[in-house]
Amino acid sequence: MDQGFRAWATKFAERVAGRFDADFLHKTVLSFQFLPEVIEKDRFQPETEMPIWTYLQKTCSSERVAQGQQLLTKFQTSLDEIVHAYGVPAQVLLAVWGCETAYGSNRGGFFVLDALASLAFEGRRAAFFEQQLIAALDILQAGDVSAKRFLGSWAGAMGHTQFMPCSYLQHAVDFDGDGFSDIWSDSPVDALASTAAYLQAQGWRSGQIWGAEVFLSPEAALDLPPPDTALNPSDWTMRGLTPYQDLPENGLAKLILPAGIQGPKFMVLENYTALLAYNKGKMVSNSPNLAFASSFETEGGMITSSPGTQFAGVATPCFWPACNPSSARRISAKLRPTVIG
Repeated sequence: MDQGFRAWATKFAERVAGRFDADFLHKTVLSFQFLPEVIEKDRFQPETEMPIWTYLQKTCSSERVAQGQQLLTKFQTSLDEIVHAYGVPAQVLLAVWGCETAYGSNRGGFFVLDALASLAFEGRRAAFFEQQLIAALDILQAGDVSAKRFLGSWAGAMGHTQFMPCSYLQHAVDFDGDGFSDIWSDSPVDALASTAAYLQAQGWRSGQIWGAEVFLSPEAALDLPPPDTALNPSDWTMRGLTPYQDLPENGLAKLILPAGIQGPKFMVLENYTALLAYNKGKMVSNSPNLAFASSFETEGGMITSSPGTQFAGVATPCFWPACNPSSARRISAKLRPTVIG
């Protein structure tokens, strides 16, 4: 394996030779290490097998929500400035931070270059990871981070909010004005601002919510339109869907059923699409982020996994169908994205 990896690394260096300083490239590529653990993690991703209610119970615990509320207060000044600059609510940014790395406590301990080189060599998604590897080399050569601090997840996602290298190059910002877009710092300010900049670039609409949980009448459940149908909220209401909170009338909304017809139903707007773009691999289109954000915005939470088991302390009219094993198996089989970090 080592001989094959070295041969691949030599050919990779030849392919990108014109892009980088020769000494930098030679020294860096020579230091690449193949990491079998990375390949194992890529091939077996427990999140993709986990029922959504179990994943939400793990990700959106009342303890994590309470920690997020404390951090909202701690970083209030910086968050206010970020919200003013990009229009993305602080609650959403804290939700992403909490779901991605548990507020920076799990940013990853893999050397990013080694992880990406291993995945590019392994070949299952070679083109994607080679592109990310080239971007990572750009970051290192530019001096944005030292080789020693260039750490991330097994898939190369970096910092408090887990930016992939290509996304970092496109959207990372130096919000604290120290001369670096330092998402690796113990301070989360640059990472949170970069996340806001990314969501803004994906079409986040300032002042608009992401969506709302809805009641679906039994009659309407028998006559649902095709998936991804986008309608005005008032048109959905005429079809028998009733949101539990007001939605704007000047946009289009889609109905999503992350746990099937027996689970909670949501009407989602354009801001949901922006969140979905942030990390398409996360379980059920960033449902944890939405649950988290709603928990910060209210005295309780948005969703429950099953009767008697609550997220953030309150139950809403809908329950996740965790108590139905056959339903759990069917839903889990449908909700298996490929996680990228």
